[in-house]
Amino acid sequence: MKTRFAILSLVALCLSAAPAMADLNVRIFADTTKYSSTFGNLTGGEFRVELLNEADWPYDVISLYDDSTKNATTGSPANRANFDNPSFQTFCIQSDVYFSTGADYKVRFAPPPADQDISVGTAYLYYQFATGNLDDYDYAYGSGRTATAKQLQAALWALEGYGAYDYAITDAGWVKTALTAELGSNVSDWKAANAGQYAVKRMIPSASPDSQAMLVLVPVPGAVLLGLLGLSAAGIRLRKYA
Repeated sequence: MKTRFAILSLVALCLSAAPAMADLNVRIFADTTKYSSTFGNLTGGEFRVELLNEADWPYDVISLYDDSTKNATTGSPANRANFDNPSFQTFCIQSDVYFSTGADYKVRFAPPPADQDISVGTAYLYYQFATGNLDDYDYAYGSGRTATAKQLQAALWALEGYGAYDYAITDAGWVKTALTAELGSNVSDWKAANAGQYAVKRMIPSASPDSQAMLVLVPVPGAVLLGLLGLSAAGIRLRKYA
């Protein structure tokens, strides 16, 4: 079933006049035995974002995720993580920018026009993944999940303009099937900007130009309130994680 989300221009206007918010601290992990994957000397696939000060977030980000794509500190035993803080799963969208696994970062909101679009194909695929509705994605931790995470990661890189990974969206496969069913068969339509159709934003650098851009769910219809999420290193220079 197709999902569409409208953006309210009045809300965006309010955001542009809003004062700066306090830093939101996160810690990012990779695990190639459970949900991440490798591309030669690169690590891709899923990453885990642990919220170090969840109470400071302007919305309940964890509640937007399916049990299969989050770990909470409360709830059923299957949904609880061995962390002191809740976390959610994400993907990076830059194949040539890196981060340090297990390192702490600061997340900030920036008002328009600093907001930057992601492709509608990226937004759709991530929304379906994060809400547990992406057909043929293996959500069971282990080799099956790392394999489908690798395929999805390559597709996201292709949709964000990294042509070396176009095979992931042009060759036959479950990712192409999902995109075609939702957005039609024209690849250029998949790569068009997400103009609020899906409630997804990206976390990007607010200070360090080397920081990795990643994806996050936002509320509906107030997604535009969040503007841009800025990801910056907390006291370290980012390095490639291999």
